[in-house]
Amino acid sequence: MAEYAIGVSGARRLDYLEGYDFSAPFVKPDPEPKINPSVVLSGARSVIAVAVPYARARGINPDGKNRLYISSIALIPDYHRAVRRILEEIDSALPPHRSKALIDSGKLNERAFAVRCGVAFRARNRSVVSAGVGGFTALGLLVTDLPPEDTGIAPLPPGDASLAACGDCRACVAACPGGALREDGYDYTRCASYITQKPGDLTETEARLTGGWLYGCDACRDVCPFNAGVPALEYVMPLPAEIAGMTDGEWDARFGGTAARWRGADIMRRNALLNFA
Repeated sequence: MAEYAIGVSGARRLDYLEGYDFSAPFVKPDPEPKINPSVVLSGARSVIAVAVPYARARGINPDGKNRLYISSIALIPDYHRAVRRILEEIDSALPPHRSKALIDSGKLNERAFAVRCGVAFRARNRSVVSAGVGGFTALGLLVTDLPPEDTGIAPLPPGDASLAACGDCRACVAACPGGALREDGYDYTRCASYITQKPGDLTETEARLTGGWLYGCDACRDVCPFNAGVPALEYVMPLPAEIAGMTDGEWDARFGGTAARWRGADIMRRNALLNFA
């Protein structure tokens, strides 16, 4: 599997329909910073996108008890740091320029620009898949004031944003525990990944929709044929009591070096308490 995929495009403002759902959770609703590179960097002329792969989590249940699934992002080292290092290496190799690096910043639609730069195509689960990398990827963008041809990065044809690559496959739709994926769109309020990461108390309905996931959800990507060759990271699925009884120090030792740290221990404890048999 490739170390990462990289592509470049001009900094033309996205057409609204190139964007996905601008009502996505955890980001500000104003669409302009998500579609216009010049809002991020005055004089922007190019956008460099990278798709960095990581292992897919494979839960092991040794005794058949009521155990919890954990998303890859809560098991692997924080992908934000890994992607930032890659963007910094790319940035340092460019001719003199100004730039802005973006990783989960809430600015620019990373998925849409990854498709435009040719490093990914849009999948039916509303995520993106990168050729040679798969769908377990972290995205990063580097906005620069260099023309694309001056970056030294070979141009790629834009990715497919039409879902055509998925063909008639509906595996992700069938696998979604909350029914968030539909033919007519995506309802993030029924998405286990969103629900298990949102702050505050959960309703009874939301609790049922988590589908036994402690944090995040990989269900739609686990069944995706494009991810068949993604390396697996095996872990013993935890018991609800194990997580609910963790001290802050124990939680930090286990999850503090992952991307899950942004929500903290209380979110996981809450989710674990919902799953006692």
